[in-house]
Amino acid sequence: MFQTTRGAINLKRSYRRLIFAGLPVSLLTTVITGCGTSNANVTAGQGGKVTITFMETMVSGTQKPALQALVTKFEASHKNITVKLIGEPDFNTLHASEEAAIAAGSPPTMAQVYMDWAATYVKNGLLAPLGPYINGTNGLSKSEQSAFYPAIWDSLKLSGGKIWAMPFNTADLVMYYNKTWLSRLNDPVPTTLQQFQKTAASAVSASSNTWGLTIDPGSTSGPQDGTFVFVAVLRALGGHLVKDGHPTFNTPQAQTALRYIQQLYQSGILKTGTNYPGSAALEAGRSLFQLGTSAAYPYNVQGIGNRFAMAVAPFPNGPGNRPGNVMRGSNIVLFSNASSVEKNAAWTFMKWVTAPKQVAYWSEQTGYIPISKTATTLMRPFIATHPIFQATIASLPDAKEIPPIPGMTQALGSLGNAIQEVLTAHMPISQALRTAQSAAVSEVAKH
Repeated sequence: MFQTTRGAINLKRSYRRLIFAGLPVSLLTTVITGCGTSNANVTAGQGGKVTITFMETMVSGTQKPALQALVTKFEASHKNITVKLIGEPDFNTLHASEEAAIAAGSPPTMAQVYMDWAATYVKNGLLAPLGPYINGTNGLSKSEQSAFYPAIWDSLKLSGGKIWAMPFNTADLVMYYNKTWLSRLNDPVPTTLQQFQKTAASAVSASSNTWGLTIDPGSTSGPQDGTFVFVAVLRALGGHLVKDGHPTFNTPQAQTALRYIQQLYQSGILKTGTNYPGSAALEAGRSLFQLGTSAAYPYNVQGIGNRFAMAVAPFPNGPGNRPGNVMRGSNIVLFSNASSVEKNAAWTFMKWVTAPKQVAYWSEQTGYIPISKTATTLMRPFIATHPIFQATIASLPDAKEIPPIPGMTQALGSLGNAIQEVLTAHMPISQALRTAQSAAVSEVAKH
């Protein structure tokens, strides 16, 4: 078990926290100055003001001042709309707060969500579909809609193909590696799972002081990075998490994927840990590789400093060069019980904050993937010096989100627990996945 308390570099990480610690504060003013504005204006009653609320988790690092800067800029150009941010410390708390507000009959106007949460909200009639706004008089033109990356745009659709959200923050899986170390081994950068296993084995030392990869497998309390590594391997082997709306955690492909991870563990290539051990081991020069989301990039840059060169590449493919990436991130939804004036104001904000100039600013400040091709074009000089964007954007066409069926996040916790049981408790793979399958079916049925 690789566990770390890394002092000054032991920053708390999560899917939502992509912070470029090295970015100068001046960027907060220089980039935002170029943001565009919407021509739409929303009034309450006889030209009155309207306040809308946005429940979100962008409360740490550069995310908080970046989001506040966007809100300030928006309010300056839409003087009759006030956006009140309701920040929550993490996604678990956010979800609980959203559900508590819903139960109390007072949900926020807008909220940041994973799409399986959104699916539950849609099922219960709590969200307003965004199609009428997207295609309305203050909507998005066909060219504006097509500028969003297809994988991201398609992830916004749920019931009946309707769009229920607008994109906000997106990340996918990449392969970080110690470039200095890999050069000493004289090995090429792995592009397949087979090559990855072979090269990672070269990093295993007799003294057990170095190895190939470190993950947190996850547990019943929730999926972690190791869970999503498993999902990516599963997909690279041609497997799926869901079929016809039902979890399929115990398939031949799932067993093969877990056996691959078990082989890495048993051969000393893979270590497990907690508290984001993948980044910690890479930064400490113990692991040659890290398989994780693009969220880890700024933390790795800060933790490594000038001690060695780190590089980023796409997640390794499976047999036949089959990709198996995972897209992670959250979107913004609009609750149905808001007044028509509040809904119009919220849509005006959603449209504005997802416009190319705002997206480019947000991505440069936080590290999230630019969600549109137009924003990516605006970011070309920045992307040229930040290789994480090159890897994540290249991987995006092959990245698939976790199936957005109600209860899926909880179901993935049982899958994380299965990985843990196989690696550290020596449970047979078939038994572990059978247990995970049963738990997943139960979780989905609850929602």
